[in-house]
Amino acid sequence: MDNYIQPVNKEKKKKEESAFAKASADKEEKKLKQQYSAWGIFFGVLLFIVLVTMWELGLHDLPRFFNPYYEVCQNSGYQVVQNFCDMKQYEIIRLLLHFCLLVPLLMIIIVVNYANQGKKMKSYNKILLISYFFSILVLLTHIFVEFAYYLFRYYREIGNYVVLTVIAIAFIFLIVYLQKRFNKPKQDN
Repeated sequence: MDNYIQPVNKEKKKKEESAFAKASADKEEKKLKQQYSAWGIFFGVLLFIVLVTMWELGLHDLPRFFNPYYEVCQNSGYQVVQNFCDMKQYEIIRLLLHFCLLVPLLMIIIVVNYANQGKKMKSYNKILLISYFFSILVLLTHIFVEFAYYLFRYYREIGNYVVLTVIAIAFIFLIVYLQKRFNKPKQDN
């Protein structure tokens, strides 16, 4: 009779162990989900807004200080005295100055991301990195729109192809990313 009871106890023990493993896995999931506090996310969003505002002010002030055509073109009102203002030169220098702001910021995010690759980042580092990354993304989008406007205004034929090619490439990457993400849960089951 002891032999009969013992296997039942083993099965019961296995069920208890699996229940314990499931409970500990649930605790781990909750622990991961609870890494971010509401205040951390709130201040991360505020940091994003402050960074975007700072980048926009930088985009506005760079041409004022470093573009030699700024005084002439701003005083002419762009259209009143076209003879004194070479708008094409003004716009290209303004775009180059904007790229000069963007490139160091992109390099910082790439270096920080590369330095933290393979390391487990703390939650506050993730919030800071995400805020910084999305503010750079807004800046990049802003500069791309300015560049597209410049191409459409001065080089309409080339501008059409360049802008549509960039948009097509963005859609290709987006489709591949979304399909990989959509198919991933089906493969895990």
